[in-house]
Amino acid sequence: GSRNISAETDDKLDPYFLVDLALSKRFHKRFGVTVKIFNLFNQEFETRRNYIQPDMVSTAGINYYW
Repeated sequence: GSRNISAETDDKLDPYFLVDLALSKRFHKRFGVTVKIFNLFNQEFETRRNYIQPDMVSTAGINYYW
């Protein structure tokens, strides 16, 4: 739902819905890979007025298991 910007006004931020995705695969007893995508559908949203959050962001990594 929408949120008030401040206690002094009735201005509200628009509501938003985000979807993130994370995939991990272990290829060996000690190694694996991870891929993460944040804001999968590239939703534009604000957490504060006039402060647009980043578009879709992805990360990848190699995991080492002790």
